[in-house]
Amino acid sequence: MNIKLTATTRNKEVSAKQLRKDGFIPAIVYGEGKPGVNISLLASEFSQVYRKTIGEVAFIDLKVEDHEYRVYIKDKQVHPVSRDVLHVDFMELPKNKAITLDIPIKITGKAPGEEKGGVLEVLLRQLEVTCMYSDVIDDVEIDVSALDLGDTIHISDLQLSDKLDVTLPADTAVVTVRIPREEEEEEELEEAEETEAETEEEAEATEEE
Repeated sequence: MNIKLTATTRNKEVSAKQLRKDGFIPAIVYGEGKPGVNISLLASEFSQVYRKTIGEVAFIDLKVEDHEYRVYIKDKQVHPVSRDVLHVDFMELPKNKAITLDIPIKITGKAPGEEKGGVLEVLLRQLEVTCMYSDVIDDVEIDVSALDLGDTIHISDLQLSDKLDVTLPADTAVVTVRIPREEEEEEELEEAEETEAETEEEAEATEEE
């Protein structure tokens, strides 16, 4: 997704608190080998733009007066109560260097294990990858139509391009069909009874010897 946003150079004499009171958000633009540029965003405009990026991989054409940057949101600070955005870090896209960002995970299909009473649990909603800007994908699609009770899909099971370097270990679970607790307890009880029976048989065999 490509979207547009405008900003102005931040007046150093105005505090961040005053900026927010006036309806602006303090922000900064980082670039490779360049000092950060402090800017101000109109809060209402940023909110409209940011809502469009939720759950998407988004790149922003950021115009700061007479200069344009092609950026993505690297980080942001959010008020713990009001959930208002307090500060935004933009990272300028490098031309010949890989970037690290979160790719949304999209679940498709219906797991057979759900029809047997299992619960589909999505353990990861995003996948952090490092790649060149030109190799960025919109999402990681995972088909769960073959998952039965107790089955799990790990990162190593994903069909990803070699151009995507995944940060998490290959054995990290992404999605699973959890067996209902009652069934888990029954299975644990059965296993315990089987183990107890085997132990008794071994003990009887030892006594006979």
